[in-house]
Amino acid sequence: MLTYAVQTAVRRNNRPNKPCEDYLVAENCFVVADGVTMSAGAYREGMETSDAAQAARLTAEAVAAALETAADPTAAAREAAERAVEATRAYNAAHPGDFPAAAVYVAAAIRGDVMHFSYIGDSLIALIRNGARIRLSEQQTSHLRVFGSTSGLGITKRQMYDAITNNAAHPLGYGVIDGDPRALDFLRAATIALEPGDRVILSSDGIDKYLAFAPVGELAALGAGELLDRSEAYDKPPYNSYADDKAVIIIDVT
Repeated sequence: MLTYAVQTAVRRNNRPNKPCEDYLVAENCFVVADGVTMSAGAYREGMETSDAAQAARLTAEAVAAALETAADPTAAAREAAERAVEATRAYNAAHPGDFPAAAVYVAAAIRGDVMHFSYIGDSLIALIRNGARIRLSEQQTSHLRVFGSTSGLGITKRQMYDAITNNAAHPLGYGVIDGDPRALDFLRAATIALEPGDRVILSSDGIDKYLAFAPVGELAALGAGELLDRSEAYDKPPYNSYADDKAVIIIDVT
């Protein structure tokens, strides 16, 4: 029987008017949820929370509630996503705005040394095994980013939400948890048998460039807080123009 050591860390972005909108759960199962950044006018200096932060919390808690006791977390992945969709639908009904509060997530649960993982959106799950960096999730907004998102496409945020967000029929479609049941079209779930020496990293996209480009040996050895420290080098051009929120769960297998 394998054993597991778990570390977590969360770090706020470097914009004074934007609260942390990442949220994680690391008891009995593992969930990292990332609130989708709202319109600039929705933020003000000194804010301690936001609708996006609440969407992340509700999403993480709903997904965890479905997965933590499930005998087969892969089979339960759809129920988990449905609970998150309903939780955000109810929140948005009570807190209407120009755009719905939304979040994306990655999740994992271990049963019998097999990891069941699932996700919707652009957060990340990486496996470090025998010196190799293995991506277990895809960033569902990658194709949208290639086109430059709204500015590159010459469309408004409203047009993106109406035509692309949660629309699996659109070539640039991507999923978010915002109360729209079409998000379930973007649910991905699978399993992988774990081995001694494995390290699993679940994170929000605040460290996506770091996970992609940092030396594998560094990713395999550093603690959760140290990973976030090292990721700061990727919070500036050419990688990023600012530091986003960062949340990470590390699972070391022995």
